[in-house]
Amino acid sequence: MLLAGLASSMFAFLYGPPHRLEQFDLPKELSLGLLGVGCSLYLLSPRRSRPHEKLNLLLVGSLAWGAVFAPVIAPNTVASWRTLGAAAAAVSVFFVARELGQYRHAQAWYWALLILLGIMAGLVLLEAYGGLPFFSAPGRRPGATLGNRNLAARLTCFGLLLAWDRLIESHRRRVHAGMTVVTVVTALFVCLLALSRSRSAIAVSLGLFVLLPAVTWWLSRGTPCHVRAPALFAWALAFAVGSSAALTLPNRMGWTASELRASVRRIGEYQSGTGRGRVIQASTSLEMVRAHPLVGVGVGNWSVVYPAYAEAGDPSVVPGAYYPGPQIPRNDILALLAEWGLIGSVPVLWGFVSLAQEGFRRRLTPDPRVRRGGALLVGCVFTTVLLGVFDSVLRVAPTVLICATLLGLVFGEAASHEGPAPLSPQQKRPWIWQVFWGASLGLSLLLTLSVAQEIRALRIIGSLSSLRDLERAVAVAPNNMEARALTAYLLVSAGRCDLAAPHLKRAAQLQPFSEFVIALEIECGYRRQSPSRH
Repeated sequence: MLLAGLASSMFAFLYGPPHRLEQFDLPKELSLGLLGVGCSLYLLSPRRSRPHEKLNLLLVGSLAWGAVFAPVIAPNTVASWRTLGAAAAAVSVFFVARELGQYRHAQAWYWALLILLGIMAGLVLLEAYGGLPFFSAPGRRPGATLGNRNLAARLTCFGLLLAWDRLIESHRRRVHAGMTVVTVVTALFVCLLALSRSRSAIAVSLGLFVLLPAVTWWLSRGTPCHVRAPALFAWALAFAVGSSAALTLPNRMGWTASELRASVRRIGEYQSGTGRGRVIQASTSLEMVRAHPLVGVGVGNWSVVYPAYAEAGDPSVVPGAYYPGPQIPRNDILALLAEWGLIGSVPVLWGFVSLAQEGFRRRLTPDPRVRRGGALLVGCVFTTVLLGVFDSVLRVAPTVLICATLLGLVFGEAASHEGPAPLSPQQKRPWIWQVFWGASLGLSLLLTLSVAQEIRALRIIGSLSSLRDLERAVAVAPNNMEARALTAYLLVSAGRCDLAAPHLKRAAQLQPFSEFVIALEIECGYRRQSPSRH
């Protein structure tokens, strides 16, 4: 179930008109919701498990805070419940993966995840070099079934973590075929990263190139160290071959070696282009934090309220659009603080600190697999946090799923080698955990239903031929902003403000700072001026 959910989040898409939201993003959210439902049902069933109270309380406390206060604080409660559903699904995946690690299945899972990410990299490279038709839209290629190259690059950074771990394990067991396979897959990852021109992912991959061998060596001090010359040579060879292939082989995007090298040189650039846009977004997010430091602007509402805090001329804001704010934040940490406030976000951030501490603590354990897992755990936290400074990891279904699965497996693997015996199958969990996993199931179901409605409504709008089709779209997805706003526009244009009123009211609740909706309300006399900005 878990592997199928991960695969569908990477490869599921509805091939149709380009630039459509439902083509790539929504099917992956649907996969996340369905996987959350399955994992929550599993966690509700009697089974063997080993608790880790500190981490449990941190994650559960943060979700409980969001569920209690989201309906009160958030302007758009629909976005809040969907975000909570995605968070609950990711937490349930983490707990299921942790139990798989406790049952000593982690080693097989590492290979499965590496192969899955290797297939993903192969599809992206086939799109880049002409082996497959273009799946992704112009300007976002190559992304294959993921839809864009930045997402593919972020996933590949997690693939490098697994590649290093499998390389060391294959060398320790003297499995030369395994080392060869891992070296080839690593070269594919590096080639993809170079072609992605994703500066954040390239920076993280360069950091991992040095960090992973260094942390593995440090955790192995005083014991037989498996960071030997053959493993280091294979690691360096894969990086050299992958980068050389990207620079020398002609690609379908027409990028030259000088352009690819320029992307690397501009890693630290922030005065112009997307770097400047990230700085502006970070400044706007900080304004939200200053305005609502304790409780935040509302879970899932960063995009909704962004136009109210943005400065004039912010390139991320399109005032006349249905969705005027950027849909995905460029900084996970600031977006988390802005939405959840200090009360809701500090437990999550402390959870990542605890995971990193656990990784370094494994230097004291005698088992080499547990120590090597410490390097994997530290690398995973490093990758998640650093990527999240430049792009979103926790808001995108494929990356949050691979992150939750990997962290759970590594964390659970250590628990299988130390501590007291697991609980017996007959020992029931405290009722509070039954309530929590029941709530997680409900939130995951809500996310699944909402995304399925969005997909259906947007496909109806994509083949629109009459007002009746719009009415069908509204009936299928009452909270679809595009259907509501477009229906209101047609009715106002026909002079039927009375019929447009309920659609305008709902659209204004979904996107209170959309100037498209505000102009229609003013035309009908329902509003005299635009809402105030911060």
